[in-house]
Amino acid sequence: MDVKELVTRGTDKVVALYCGKCGIVHPVNHPDWAEQCCKPKMCECGKPVRKGYSVCDGCLKAHQDAKEQARFEKAEKIPFNSYMADYVYCDGLGSDGFILESELADVLFDMEPKDRPQWVWACKEIGLRKLDATDLVAGLMEDHHESQDDQVDVEGLQEVLDAWHAKQSVISYEPDETKAVMLDTLLAEVAKMDEENAKQDVSESAWEC
Repeated sequence: MDVKELVTRGTDKVVALYCGKCGIVHPVNHPDWAEQCCKPKMCECGKPVRKGYSVCDGCLKAHQDAKEQARFEKAEKIPFNSYMADYVYCDGLGSDGFILESELADVLFDMEPKDRPQWVWACKEIGLRKLDATDLVAGLMEDHHESQDDQVDVEGLQEVLDAWHAKQSVISYEPDETKAVMLDTLLAEVAKMDEENAKQDVSESAWEC
């Protein structure tokens, strides 16, 4: 690569090297760093690596797919018709991967048949984390002497916090990679939707003629 030298003003003493392409400075005793700075880094398979990684996009995807397949093989398999939660998760689909169970058929219908997943991850609910009165009081008492700790009604505060927590209805979801929802029955229904849609298209084309 195009390696440049930095010298002390008025002398020929080289104090550092820098890459002529990106301008990053490297120690003068490591000319190989400057030389390799902007050279395309190659994956073991011979393709350029993905920026910030040590492998190419293809090998990275293969590695991620292998890890997910291993998790799938260990997971409990749940028939779609037996799944009771509101959401499922599939990377690359829906809103950040989360799809309403009731809308999954429509999502699959809009996909090319070859791209439709055979299974998706189940999801589990996450409510608000409970507040711990002991932790809160410990923070409040930092400016007070330890002998005054027993003057604070920690149990009373915990009762108030628990009562407040019980009234909250905030629920979020996260993937549950211990359970995989199998889509064979749903995919069969979507395939019928494909057939009906194709027949309708043929019928409309015939009518137009």
